[in-house]
Amino acid sequence: MEQFPDGAHVRLQSRIEGAYVYANEDGYGVSMSRHGASLNAVWAVHRLVRRGTSYILLHGAAYGRYLSIMREDAPRGHGRVVQRLFDDPRQRDVRYRHPDEAISWMVEAIPPRAGPPELPPAVPSRRSIQYRRATDQEGFNPLVWSKLWFDGQSVSNLRRDIANALGEHDELNITLCVRGGSQGRLTPLVTDLPDDEQTMEIVVFTTGSQAAAELVYPDAAAQPQQT
Repeated sequence: MEQFPDGAHVRLQSRIEGAYVYANEDGYGVSMSRHGASLNAVWAVHRLVRRGTSYILLHGAAYGRYLSIMREDAPRGHGRVVQRLFDDPRQRDVRYRHPDEAISWMVEAIPPRAGPPELPPAVPSRRSIQYRRATDQEGFNPLVWSKLWFDGQSVSNLRRDIANALGEHDELNITLCVRGGSQGRLTPLVTDLPDDEQTMEIVVFTTGSQAAAELVYPDAAAQPQQT
């Protein structure tokens, strides 16, 4: 468990294949990929204690969704690994008690960047976006959301549209985070949106505020630090 400090970013590499656990661009599937320098191969650690038992949860640095084992439609005695929202505090499919006992994985610690990366250029899907502006201290009402319809997958265009909706004249004045379910933690949104067209919850911070300054951006291109 010491390999997974709360809030850290890690990559999981197969000792057998040498490939990394990778969040697919559809926002749902999980595969093995050799593109370790991609943000899709980076996972943030979420430590959780329930009734005295410590659990590890992992949410993707790309889309903020949680690594989950689904038993449905899987061979008996096995599970299918997918990305899911963490909406129910009793949800068990996203919790792991002893992840460091998996002998076939190497855990690589990912250092933080000095600041957020440049957003990718716009690319040529319509989805519902729920958004809420947070205070400078990270507070927001999780029950009250505004809504807009967004075309495409470009995170740059999404920031522009949300800035316009909020009356911000400069889109650089806002920083976006995605929430991976009502029980999930916030993930800085710096990659284009997944292509599943699923509704996304976006929390908006003022760039330069205390809350925005405390966000951590993993340096996916850094040399691995095995733990």
